[in-house]
Amino acid sequence: LGKEAIKTIGKPKTAAPVSAAAIRQALTPEVIAQIGRPIILAELPARGVAAALVQTGENHDVRTYATQEGITMSLRQGMLIATRGLGNDLISADVAGPLQAITSRGAVTKATRLHRYVDGENQTVLRSFHCEYSWPKPTRVIEACYTTDMQIENLYALDSAADIINSRQWINPESGSIHIETIRK
Repeated sequence: LGKEAIKTIGKPKTAAPVSAAAIRQALTPEVIAQIGRPIILAELPARGVAAALVQTGENHDVRTYATQEGITMSLRQGMLIATRGLGNDLISADVAGPLQAITSRGAVTKATRLHRYVDGENQTVLRSFHCEYSWPKPTRVIEACYTTDMQIENLYALDSAADIINSRQWINPESGSIHIETIRK
């Protein structure tokens, strides 16, 4: 994969960031076949950056993807559960309830998600979100979550097997939400 197709999600070092559209264009069927592994496209609108990430590992239902620069994201069935290299990383997320709600196609409408972060004093901070789910279309899910001091909204697009193939998921207050698109499963 050419350097123009894999740019870091983090702050650009010297070159201008590459847009998601430019990365999509660079990921031709030939390039995708040459890579031969699952690929996602991630975009952080708050930072104005995007990157292609290639799967580097799999442990049961968790896939880890990485940029060429070593920034990683771990997804459980398409739902973000960890980041590394972004700063103020999501150390882990318990998303069993949200996954059950999303794949239930309306049978479950409420769940709790737990996010863990490390603060400036190297202490783990736990944030619990109470979430409600709605399906404006059979393959679209809105996850509206809140705590005592904030609200977030995640959006998910599902394929016919109820796998998350496109999403907007909140990471943290500094990074905001990340858009994740499955390029190759």
